[in-house]
Amino acid sequence: MKLIMIIAALLTIAMAGCGGGKRASTVDTIKVDVKRLNLRGNEFYYQGRYDDAARFYGRALSISERIDHEEGVAESLNNLGQLYLVAGSYDDACTKFREALEINDRIGNLKGAGANLNNIGSAQMAKDDLVSARSSFLEAMKRYRDAKDGEGVATVLSNEALIDIESGELASARDKLSQSLAISIPKKLHRLSATSHYSLGRLAEKEGDFEAALQGYDRALAEDKLVEYSAGISKDLDALARVNRALGRDAEADDYMNRARKSKELP
Repeated sequence: MKLIMIIAALLTIAMAGCGGGKRASTVDTIKVDVKRLNLRGNEFYYQGRYDDAARFYGRALSISERIDHEEGVAESLNNLGQLYLVAGSYDDACTKFREALEINDRIGNLKGAGANLNNIGSAQMAKDDLVSARSSFLEAMKRYRDAKDGEGVATVLSNEALIDIESGELASARDKLSQSLAISIPKKLHRLSATSHYSLGRLAEKEGDFEAALQGYDRALAEDKLVEYSAGISKDLDALARVNRALGRDAEADDYMNRARKSKELP
C-alpha cells in the first residue's frame, strides 16, 4: 500500500510539470538524463528497493513529459507499471502498460511495444487469466520478431512456458525453455536465464523429480546472484528450502529458509 501511495504521489507531481523552450542540444542532453534516471530506478528495482525505484521512475516521467519525449514517457510508464505488478495491483499495472503501449505503437517502437505486451501478459497470468495472457504473449512475440530482438523472443518463450506448465503441457514448456536458454545463455542474459532455470525446476517438481527440481532452482540461484537480483534470489532460496523439506533434508531446508529470510531484509 505504501508503494502504491508513493507512485500515485509521483504521478501527480509529473502531471503538474510544465515545459518551456529548449534548444535541440539541451533536449538531447535531457533525454540522456531520463535514460539514466530509469536505469538508476532499475538498479533499485533489482535490489528490491521499490520505493526508491518509484522516485526515479517518477522523476524520469516528469522530465520526459516536460520535453514531450514520448519514448521516455513510455519507458517510465512501463517501469512504473512493473512496480504496480510487484505490489499486486494488477489492474493499475495493466493501465500503465497499455498507456505505454499506445505510445510505443504510435512512434513505431516495436521493442518497447513488445515489452509492454509481455508485461500485460505477466499481469494477466498473475490474475490466472491464462487465455488473455497467452494472447498478449503472442502479440508481444510478433513485435519482438519484427524488431529482430532475440532477448525479447527469449523472454516471451520463457513466459509462454509458464502458461504451459500451469496448463499441464509439460513437453511444450520444456521445449520453449530450452529455446529461451539457447538465446539467453550465450548472450549472458542472467536474469532471463535464471527465470528459465527456475521454471525448469517448477516443471521437474510438478513431475515429482525433486533432484532435477533442485538442479533447476540451484542454477537459477547462481544466475540471479551474478546480477544481484534480490527478489529472484529470495524466490530461488525459498524453492530450494521447499524441495529439500519434501526430500526430508531438514537441515538443508532450514539453512535455505534462513538465507531466504535474510535476503528479504532491506539494508
